[in-house]
Amino acid sequence: MTPVANGATVDNAHTNLHSGDHLVEPSEDVQLSDTFLSDARFLSFFLTLWPERLRSLELQKLAVIFFTISSCASMNMLNLCHKAAGSRQKLIDWLYMLQIENHDDEGDKLDWGFRPSEWLMIPNEKSKSSEGSKTFLPCISRCYDGSHLTMTHAALLSLICLEDDLERVKREEILKSVAQMQQKSGCFSCTMHEGEEDVRFVYAAVAICFILNDFSRIDTDRVVHFILSCLNPAGGAFGQRPAGEAHAGCTYLALASLKLMGRLDVLSEEQKSQMVTWLVSRQLRGFNGRPSKDEDTCYFFWTGASLSILGFYYLVDHKAARMFASTCKGGSGGFKKTADAGEADPLHTHCVISALALDPEANAISPELLLPLHDALDIPQKYYLHLKQLHASWCTNQ
Repeated sequence: MTPVANGATVDNAHTNLHSGDHLVEPSEDVQLSDTFLSDARFLSFFLTLWPERLRSLELQKLAVIFFTISSCASMNMLNLCHKAAGSRQKLIDWLYMLQIENHDDEGDKLDWGFRPSEWLMIPNEKSKSSEGSKTFLPCISRCYDGSHLTMTHAALLSLICLEDDLERVKREEILKSVAQMQQKSGCFSCTMHEGEEDVRFVYAAVAICFILNDFSRIDTDRVVHFILSCLNPAGGAFGQRPAGEAHAGCTYLALASLKLMGRLDVLSEEQKSQMVTWLVSRQLRGFNGRPSKDEDTCYFFWTGASLSILGFYYLVDHKAARMFASTCKGGSGGFKKTADAGEADPLHTHCVISALALDPEANAISPELLLPLHDALDIPQKYYLHLKQLHASWCTNQ
C-alpha cells in the first residue's frame, strides 16, 4: 500500500472519497504545494540524465523537456532547470540546436521546425562554437531527420518560458512548413513526409501559428470544419478524428485550438452544455478520460482545462481531485498516473502541476507558490504576457 496523509492507505483513502457511484466530501485535505521542491528536482533531473527506462521516448524527448520547463516555471522554480542545464543560456542554445532547415529530395518542399532530439545527429569535431561546445550535423537520410509539429510546438513554448526573444526562430519558414502540412480535410500531418493526422496535430499547428502571430498561412475555416467533424454526438465531446470515441484529452485539444483561433463561438450553447455535463461526469475522485475507465492523473488537467476554457472550472471538486493526486505521489517527487503505477514520470507530473495552476487559490495554493496558467497554451500567464510583448514588438518592427 502507498501511504497517504495521516497514515491512511490508498484503499482506505479511496473508500473515504467515494461511496458507490457517488462522490462524497473528503474528510481531510492535502497541501500538494508542500512537495513542490521535490517535484521540481525530480523534473530537472531529466535535463541532466536520460534514464534507461525512457530510451523508447527519445523521439518525444523535446516534449518531455517542455513538461519539465513549463512545470518548473509554474512552480516558480526555473532556477533548478538553469542549474541542471548549466545555465539558462545553455538550455536555450540546446533548444535552438534542434531547429532544422531542410529541403526534401525533390527540392519542392521546405522542412523547417524542430527535431525531437539529437539522436540522429553526430558531433562535428571540426566545428566548434566560441565556448568550445560541439555543433551537430545530420548523419542519416533527411527523410528521417526532419521536423515534427508537436516538437516545434514544444520547443517554442519552452523558449517562451525561458523568456527568450525568439529572434533565432525561423518564423516565416516555419509558418510555410506548417501550411504545407495541412491536408484537404483541414487536419495536419505531423511531419513533412508521411505521418499521422488527427486532432493532436491540429492543436500543435494552431498553437504554432498563435505563438508566431500569423494564421494567414493556413485555412482556418477548414481547421474548424475538421474539429467539428470530430465532435461525437453520442458522447457530446471530441474524439481524436471523425467518428472517434469522445475523449477528454482530445476534447481539450479541440477546445484549446478553437480558443486560440478565436472560434469558440462555432459551438452552440446546447453543444457546450452537453460537453460540460460529459466533462463533469469524468470525475469520480480524480478523473477518467472516457466512461467506464480508471482514473488517471493526466485527466486532472485535460478535463479541468477543458472546463476552464468553457468557463466552468468551478464545477470541479478540487479537494477530491487533490486527494486522488496525493495518492499518486512518486517516492522521490513527481506524480504517477495511478496509485499503483510503477514510477512517477514527467507527463503525469506536468499534468497535475498544470491542473493545480488553472486556479491556484481554488486548489488551496498561494499564487506566489504556483503561477496561474493560460489554459489553452498550458504555460503560466506570466509567460503568455511575455509572448504578447514579443507580438507587439514584431508588429512595431514590420
